[in-house]
Amino acid sequence: MILGLSSKEVEALAEARADRKAGTELENRIREAEEHESMLVQVPKELRQTLSRKEQQASERRCEELITQVPKSTWPLLRQIEAM
Repeated sequence: MILGLSSKEVEALAEARADRKAGTELENRIREAEEHESMLVQVPKELRQTLSRKEQQASERRCEELITQVPKSTWPLLRQIEAM
C-alpha cells in the first residue's frame, strides 16, 4: 500500500494518469492533423491563384503583341486601297 491506498486504488490512479496522457497526446495529434489539413487546402488555392495570374500575364503579353502587329499587317491592304 502507498500512502494508505489499496493496490486497486493505485492501479486506478495509474490508469487514470495514463488515460490523461493518452488524451493529451490524442488532442495534440488532432491539432496537428487540423493544421496539416488547413495547409493542404490553402496550398492548392495559392497555386491556382498563381497560375491564374501567370495565365493573365501571358494573355496580356499576347494582346500587346497582336496590337503591335495590326498596323504591320494592315499596311499593305491600306496601300492597295489608296492606290485604287
